[in-house]
Amino acid sequence: MVDGHDPRNLTTLVDRIKGREIESISSITIQFDDDSGDAFVSFDVRDMTKFSLDDHIKGMVPVAQITRNINSGQWMYEPIVDAPDVHWPNRTSPPIDYPPCGYAGEFCKIPNYMAAMCVIPISIIVIGLIVYRYDNHG
Repeated sequence: MVDGHDPRNLTTLVDRIKGREIESISSITIQFDDDSGDAFVSFDVRDMTKFSLDDHIKGMVPVAQITRNINSGQWMYEPIVDAPDVHWPNRTSPPIDYPPCGYAGEFCKIPNYMAAMCVIPISIIVIGLIVYRYDNHG
């Protein structure tokens, strides 16, 4: 460390970065908590967009930023005001956050009475066909 501190003393290092904010080489902002020195990272949401009329030159542009508030710990999604619209492939809106039936089907379980309501009519039809065939071809 420049100030003559021992770089192997991590307690001193953490104490020196508390409450600071730095920007990484990839333009990611890292904030350090005042109390614990925990790092909170912000992320850019980028979209592939065309830069020329002939659609040959494309690039990634930031359209929003996801940040975490140091005080509350809550994640925030902040759209960039002058950013272009996000183009979702094969759709007009973003994908849903989770499947309608849940990841393990926990939200779409068929109740027992529903299964019985399906099995009973099918059983009656099958038995009726067997009896009909036996009576007519007996």
